[in-house]
Amino acid sequence: MNFLEKNALYNRLKKSNDPVKDRALLEARDPECQVLKSKYFDRTREANAILDALLNVASADEIQSNRLGKKVSSKSKPGSKKPGGVKKKSERK
Repeated sequence: MNFLEKNALYNRLKKSNDPVKDRALLEARDPECQVLKSKYFDRTREANAILDALLNVASADEIQSNRLGKKVSSKSKPGSKKPGGVKKKSERK
């Protein structure tokens, strides 16, 4: 991946940056990464450094699926469950 492609992906993914999930994926892919060992005082700078390092070891699709996959599995979809007190017309007496 050349600089222009990586920069375009970086800018696109930076808008919806999720440093906690990105850090977990980076730890799984490259546990010896220097970014993981560094301490940052600015959370935005840390998130950008993690994303930059993550783009070296994972594709943009893998990063997005990691972000979305964990969000979908941790929360149920809205409207997927009916409230307990509501019954269908056929079930009513």
